[in-house]
Amino acid sequence: VCEIISRSDPYLFAWIGAVEEREGTVRPRTAAGIDWSYLDQLDISIEVGPSAQRPTGTAARTGTVQWVSDAQSDPTYEPWQAAADRYGWRSSIAIPIVHGGTTYGVLNVYSDRRDAFGDRERSVLEELGHTIGYAYYTFEIEARERQQFRELERQTERLGKFVNALSHDLRNPLNVAEMHLETYLETDDRSH
Repeated sequence: VCEIISRSDPYLFAWIGAVEEREGTVRPRTAAGIDWSYLDQLDISIEVGPSAQRPTGTAARTGTVQWVSDAQSDPTYEPWQAAADRYGWRSSIAIPIVHGGTTYGVLNVYSDRRDAFGDRERSVLEELGHTIGYAYYTFEIEARERQQFRELERQTERLGKFVNALSHDLRNPLNVAEMHLETYLETDDRSH
């Protein structure tokens, strides 16, 4: 997704950050378009501190699309204005990756134009966030199913071992009982 977006005009860069619930942060996971070192310096909180009030933190916390029309004049963009100058982006958008009330992450897209994200574009990108969110959800379900299948296989294997052991433990006494029954039937000796 990031590669496709970053190759499309007027986008320069895209990255996806995962919401880390325990830490209350958004951590970069994948990117395309420019040097990844920009992401190394990011520390984005969802709940506490100044970064929680900026586009990515707000998108992760509220589940709503956030955008900056002019990176040079928007006060929420102040910590990243030097990076915006260095890499040439003028506007950005933070799209929450959501499905079923769960925010999995945030897709961030940067443009070399001011006001690059109009109503129609925001709507399309928001739908993309929902589509990616559904993919995350599907992946979680499939991973859970694979885990349950592996657990079922382990339980079946343990049950098989138990049945084999039980069968072996019962086989000897049953063989002895069968011999006594045959002897009784042949001899009519009730002691057998």
